Amino acid sequence: MLIYNTTFHIEGPKNSNEFVNYVRKEFYPQLTPNNHGIKVRFVKLVTDMGNNMNGFALMIEADSLSALKKWKQETGDSLMEKLRGAFNFEILSFSTTMIDMIN
Repeated sequence: MLIYNTTFHIEGPKNSNEFVNYVRKEFYPQLTPNNHGIKVRFVKLVTDMGNNMNGFALMIEADSLSALKKWKQETGDSLMEKLRGAFNFEILSFSTTMIDMIN
């Protein structure tokens, strides 16, 4: 199994609430329109980010690299661009592709 993880850093509770509401209502429902064997999780990081920052992670799980690439091309990349442009505040983020070494 592959995991495509994007971690977001959002400043302040007001911005964090706006971000979470957008992800839940607008972004999340569009993540798997064709499924492609994709599973999605959206989580809040409990680690202290410091500097009034809140952390969130969007985890996309795929059965194969080809399924993940197809999802990114057809859905993921355009949605991430839309997400980054949806706010009047800065969103810091980074993405990492990982392989589950146990399952």
